Amino acid sequence: MIDYHLPLLNTSEAVLVMSEDLRLEFANPAALRMMGFEGATPTDMSLRHMLDDRSAALAATIESHLVVQGHWNGDIWLRRTDAGSLPVRLVVDRYHDANGFRHACVMSDISQRKQTEARLIELSQHDSLTGLFNRSHFMQQLDAHLNLLCHEELQYALLFVDVDDLKHINDTLGHHIGDLCLCEVARRLGVAVRHSQHAGAHPAASEPLVARIGGDEFVILLSIAECDQARRIATSISELMNVPWQPDERHQLVISTSIGIAYAPLHGRSSKTLLQLADRAMYHAKNSRKGSVHEFIQQHTQVPLRFDTGFDVLPSED
Repeated sequence: MIDYHLPLLNTSEAVLVMSEDLRLEFANPAALRMMGFEGATPTDMSLRHMLDDRSAALAATIESHLVVQGHWNGDIWLRRTDAGSLPVRLVVDRYHDANGFRHACVMSDISQRKQTEARLIELSQHDSLTGLFNRSHFMQQLDAHLNLLCHEELQYALLFVDVDDLKHINDTLGHHIGDLCLCEVARRLGVAVRHSQHAGAHPAASEPLVARIGGDEFVILLSIAECDQARRIATSISELMNVPWQPDERHQLVISTSIGIAYAPLHGRSSKTLLQLADRAMYHAKNSRKGSVHEFIQQHTQVPLRFDTGFDVLPSED
């Protein structure tokens, strides 16, 4: 009988002892609680059984490291008896005693660290005011999506949405109301995108991306089967913005947005180019009539078209 010393039973650290073939022989109370067990050490449990599906691929790596180097440490997802999982830091050392090779393991709960890391990642990718993606993350995603154009028969529409007269709102009602206005615009953009139908989209099409890339500037990236999909969403955005909004008990506002649309690969495969052309179309809409929507078209396209929805199609500028 192997003598496991009393300190292992009383320590707050989760300690395991495993056989040469990484089968569980001993777990102290702290380790049993971490795994969700009560009472005695479970029998017939191997390291592979202890790993959650997200960490299952690590089993072979851990085993080979222990054979060659005698040591392994890293982060794993521990499978619990309640069908849940727990992120832990696992340190394993191979040692030899009178009964042959064994492995001493120490586990530490790192769920708080993982939550902090996830929160930091979220903050680095999202706009702090509206919760939408920020410019940096959106541009990364835009590059990644446009790179797929080389491999898939995809089409994208980039909608550049600018809030009309936000400066006037800030100057007359205060920046607090202006911030509430931006949050309301973000909410309505999300509603418009969610309620839009994408029937007939390519099987590789991705979910729409919505971001705030500047003070009063928003963008939406859509996988589309045809340009009408982007036009319908732009129309629904304009209609939603026309619904009166009451930020407080004293004020009622109607938010207006000017929208420009550019398409990929029709207008290019570069994120910088696509953003510039959608931006140009948006400024044409704003200068023509605030609250309108314009599409960018190449110079060789026929005479500018006007759609029943009120769209103006913008010819390119050389």
